[in-house]
Amino acid sequence: MYKLFKTGWGALDLRSSWMIAVEALKQKPLTGSGVGNFLEAFYWWRPVQFNSSLAWANVYQWSGSWLLQIWTELGLVGLMAWVFVWWQGWKGQIERKNKIKVMILGLVLLILPFSLVGLWLWLWLTAGSDGGKTKEVGASFKVGEGGVNAAPAAVLVLIIIGVAVGGYWWIRILLGEIYFRQSLVAASKNDGGQTYNLQIKAISQNVNYAEYRRAYSQTNIALAQSMLSNKDISEEDKQKAVVLIQQAVREAKAAVALDNQNPLYWTNLAVIYKQLIGLVDGSTDWGIQAYSQAIVLDPINPALRLDFGGLLYAMGRFDEADRLFEQAVTLKNDFANGWYNWANAAKQQKKLTEAVARLSQALSLVSPESGDYEKASGELATWKKELEASSPTTTGTTPETLKLPEAIPSGVKGKVSVPKTGLEPPAEKVVPTPTQ
Repeated sequence: MYKLFKTGWGALDLRSSWMIAVEALKQKPLTGSGVGNFLEAFYWWRPVQFNSSLAWANVYQWSGSWLLQIWTELGLVGLMAWVFVWWQGWKGQIERKNKIKVMILGLVLLILPFSLVGLWLWLWLTAGSDGGKTKEVGASFKVGEGGVNAAPAAVLVLIIIGVAVGGYWWIRILLGEIYFRQSLVAASKNDGGQTYNLQIKAISQNVNYAEYRRAYSQTNIALAQSMLSNKDISEEDKQKAVVLIQQAVREAKAAVALDNQNPLYWTNLAVIYKQLIGLVDGSTDWGIQAYSQAIVLDPINPALRLDFGGLLYAMGRFDEADRLFEQAVTLKNDFANGWYNWANAAKQQKKLTEAVARLSQALSLVSPESGDYEKASGELATWKKELEASSPTTTGTTPETLKLPEAIPSGVKGKVSVPKTGLEPPAEKVVPTPTQ
């Protein structure tokens, strides 16, 4: 409660949480999306209206309500199990005031986002407020001629083994997080070498964490690009750049393999391929495949379509880019950068009437005080002269940076020879998840 009052509602809004839960009920009524899979449910089933919110670019691993979280992840079975646990906790109280406490706290926990502190508080309350009743449980395992009870020793040994094994893995996870945090600090200081080494250490502690692999792939491609941008690059650095490129693709693919239902990792792989265009034959097609998979998994993300359209635009495939930019502004009508790119796609196809209308819409969504407004205004005036007619429409303004898709990398082809073998995207296809 203190956090809510101090920082505001930082969880997913309740309306979107409700609609995701409803879709989960439609698609998987009994079992839900699965324990710990709310993020996947968010990607699959969040409503299009979410794109109109200020948090449209954010992703959420938790629902805005614990009740809706249980509903989404565990379905009706999970809901009934929670009701049973709650009922048993309430029924086990002897004093009326304790029944009221258990009931109120349980309802509050269901309304608010999930909290481990709240859960342990509720469990402590239900287990500790039993009117002073205690139950003694004994275990007996007699060995030897004297009938010595070995049960306590056996239980102690099991506890020690459990704590040792669990502690070992928790320490490794903690060390991985420490190294990764240190790598981010090094990256903020533009210390590429230290970032690279610390991320290797983080991965060595937790090899199955996809986020480490994603970050490491970005570090590798950034270091490779830095080397290749050097006009006086040596043969040794060329070979290092080749290795870094291969590692970038390998780690991006590893992230996808570890969590192939997460569009973030497919997008990362697509971006890596996009930066290899001009260096590795086939990178363009591989990038298109990766972007397509990402869109399958995150069907209402306008930014994904903008990025994918940007790749096609840079390749000169303006008609295909046009369709993707149109989908982006359909999903988010106040997407100024989407309108701007859609306008330029029309301009490249000599559709000046559409280009002027779309650029006018983009201009209406940009703050007049921004440099982008002046830039877009100048372009619009030029296009109007070419068309000799226009009918712009205006709406409210929302600050946003306008920029064209990035050009396909050029000027480095021939500096290094990167083998294609092993760089192809994963062969397996992601099965599209039914949507509303």
